[in-house]
Amino acid sequence: MRSHPLAGPGADAAQGTGIRGVGWLAAAVAGALGIFFVVSSPTLGGVRACLVVWLVTWCSWAVLIRPRVDVQDDVIVLVGSVRDVRIPAARVDAVRVRAYLELVVGRRRYTSAAIGYRPSSLARGHADRARGLVSEGGRKQVENPTAYAAEYLRSVVAQARERGGEAPPITASVAWVPLGSLIGLVLAAVAAFAL
Repeated sequence: MRSHPLAGPGADAAQGTGIRGVGWLAAAVAGALGIFFVVSSPTLGGVRACLVVWLVTWCSWAVLIRPRVDVQDDVIVLVGSVRDVRIPAARVDAVRVRAYLELVVGRRRYTSAAIGYRPSSLARGHADRARGLVSEGGRKQVENPTAYAAEYLRSVVAQARERGGEAPPITASVAWVPLGSLIGLVLAAVAAFAL
């Protein structure tokens, strides 16, 4: 099974590498602050502050770092904060990218914020300019990473439809590790603040 997050030049940029960098920075700072609170004030107040900061860290990770779009064989995987959806590419009727990615399957819409245009780009009309790959000095670069990602997904859908055959059903699954960690943090915070 080949698996890759939108392989090719510019795939990282299309999936918000800048936002992921901000997410990792926020998670690192909040994690360090949480440890600082516990070490500097090993009291219930320090533990409470640590739990609040770690809840913020979890939110940063779940919203800015974890969401992504992967392609595994002929299946598009939308990885969300606490839920993953596996959509066979042959079932996709339309791929739309505006402020977020939207895959249309029949009357249902599946969305992901992992790929999308910034609101400022939409306001200036840049989202309509899909330039894809450009060559500069013999090195391929992506001029518009989001348009490139949309075109890549459209090509995956087209290739899957050409191959034909019976497409497997769409499946959704709960990401138990992120959900379990959130539940654990919330329960710990409730217990700490109840004391």
